[in-house]
Amino acid sequence: VPRRMDYVVDDTDLRAVEAVADLYAHGIAQSHITRVFSVGLLGMGKRRTLVPTEWSITAVDDILGKRLLERVRTYPWVNEFRVFSHTGVGNTVAVLLAPSAWMYEGLEAWFPETNPVPAHDHEFHWGRKDYPRQLEGAYHAVRLPILEHLERERRQAGAVAFLEVHREWIPLGVWRFRELARAALAKPPEKFGTLPEALAAMGRRVRTPLRNWTQQSVIIPYLRNQRRIEQYASA
Repeated sequence: VPRRMDYVVDDTDLRAVEAVADLYAHGIAQSHITRVFSVGLLGMGKRRTLVPTEWSITAVDDILGKRLLERVRTYPWVNEFRVFSHTGVGNTVAVLLAPSAWMYEGLEAWFPETNPVPAHDHEFHWGRKDYPRQLEGAYHAVRLPILEHLERERRQAGAVAFLEVHREWIPLGVWRFRELARAALAKPPEKFGTLPEALAAMGRRVRTPLRNWTQQSVIIPYLRNQRRIEQYASA
């Protein structure tokens, strides 16, 4: 057992949210944090309780994401549109980063050959307080790697993630989306000067037609119509 884990588990006056953030900051593997959270070893005294594994995965993703977002909101914007993707275990995750204030949307499509209508959830700059009912845990699972990437880059961006599930998928749980997103964001991105170019690149990385994604999206139309103050100044 890592020494820091032993210390945090023994501290019955430390809130679970603070314990999760502390362990993450000390380099404890997220899978280890999730297991300890699930068996009720984090939190204050008698408030500790067993938590279903699926809930603990999403809770840890959400806690860590919110902590990172506090810092990411303070960083300057990225300078161009960036596209990342990775495919594995019968799933594809494609991520678009746009030069804007923080906003995030996840869209999930199952079985491209059926011409699916993607499910979607989103948040604007100040995040969301309600649960993402359509994507559920997949929403937080992909948001966390995007925020980790922006924290490493010391940059802020708007983000849209396409999550695609193929017929050959393996039911491993929502954490697979988190690890696929991390793998995608570890690669060098394609960079573009315009949104249409970036969307075309996103369309080439998934099997579901691009129009299916864009018709369901809230963030993409917002990015299309958003004008920066410099455009008014130069008019």
